[in-house]
Amino acid sequence: MKRIHFRSRARGCRHSLILWSSSAALCLSVSTAQAQLATIKGTVQTQTGEKAENLTVRVLRPRSHALVTFKAAEDSGEYKVERLLLGKYDIVACGLAYKPDLHPGINVQADMTIDFLLGDPTSDNTIQGLLQGPQEAIQEVVVFLRHSATGCVVAQAITDKEGQYEFKGVEAGEKYDIFTNKVAPKEKKKRGS
Repeated sequence: MKRIHFRSRARGCRHSLILWSSSAALCLSVSTAQAQLATIKGTVQTQTGEKAENLTVRVLRPRSHALVTFKAAEDSGEYKVERLLLGKYDIVACGLAYKPDLHPGINVQADMTIDFLLGDPTSDNTIQGLLQGPQEAIQEVVVFLRHSATGCVVAQAITDKEGQYEFKGVEAGEKYDIFTNKVAPKEKKKRGS
């Protein structure tokens, strides 16, 4: 009989593999310790108290800001993230046209309540761009502005007939990604000549 111990990538899980061998059969047994989970709940509000749509709460790994999970807030602003492994996370609330509210280094050891207050962008900085295809401008396409550190989409614009777009109220000193969900059309290849 041979016993092999190993740890999985999921925090709190330990596995044992016990192998029995005989001339006729090989048996395998795996036992798993139950992972400890927690729930985070609370509300997401705006500074002005206005009702906002499409608010989300994102749970990120510290340092890398890799997305662990996210949850959309209800119309009332309430949210609940369930079945979260115990550990340390950066937790951020965000919504279109609002400054994200980041709570870094939250040590989740039990169920907890975290409330967020989203700020209005205070900057008058503008980002302008042009979406251009191989032959012509690409019009009527939604373009998104995403805060690089948190992954929150903070603005969106639609290209005009010249393919131009503009984001207003962009915070200076922050890094952003600009993307679209539009896929460029494939060029038709000519067969035979």
